[in-house]
Amino acid sequence: MTTDNPAARLLAILQQGKTFPATTPTKDVWEKILGIDEQGVGKESLLMAKLSQFVLLPHQVEKLIAEHYPELSENLRYSMDKLQSAVLGQNLSGQWTSFSGHVDQHSLSTLSMAAALLDHKLDTKLIESEQLQGFKTKIQDILDTSIQSNLNMEFKKYIQHYMQKILTAIDDYLISGAQPILDALEATLGHAVLDPEFKEDLKETETGSKIREVLGDLANVVTIATAATGAIAFIANNGVPLLN
Repeated sequence: MTTDNPAARLLAILQQGKTFPATTPTKDVWEKILGIDEQGVGKESLLMAKLSQFVLLPHQVEKLIAEHYPELSENLRYSMDKLQSAVLGQNLSGQWTSFSGHVDQHSLSTLSMAAALLDHKLDTKLIESEQLQGFKTKIQDILDTSIQSNLNMEFKKYIQHYMQKILTAIDDYLISGAQPILDALEATLGHAVLDPEFKEDLKETETGSKIREVLGDLANVVTIATAATGAIAFIANNGVPLLN
């Protein structure tokens, strides 16, 4: 992926899919592309959840092209129909060709054009995978520390909820881009505004200090990636003033 828009994300996933032999089990390919390394029942559930996000990408591409380049909307029809056939025709218990066989070079070329056009219109930037991995490590450390701490149980509950929400959004970056990370950040900060006790714990505890630092750093990165404005952009530039 070279840009962060639905067409670029969809293209990157399809291009990666083209590198797998046609006889590879379909589930194995999706698990590798979508970064699923869970085991047991949770593995199946996670796969279906991520596939449901992937299925939305063609619709998101169509909407954005219709909004910014309405004269080109009809040019996407063939490629979107081919992708719909790929999704509906795939056999998750069969071979990868049940999906990849529907994805032709014309569709990839059309998506490449759409990605370039949207990149020109949308002022978004990529977040480097190393940066995202660094944030995941810090947030997981906060989660592990809070679980083992003597912090207020209510505070621990909310921290685990919101930090997990951010982690999930980071894990889904390949499919969904940076916007869900931004949404998770805003939800966390919004709760701090509405809940005085939660806000006080963020201000007065060591864990709260770590959270404020990570949220501020992540807000800075995500604001650039999404070209965000408003409250989150203010926080990115000024730290977390509502919690000081």
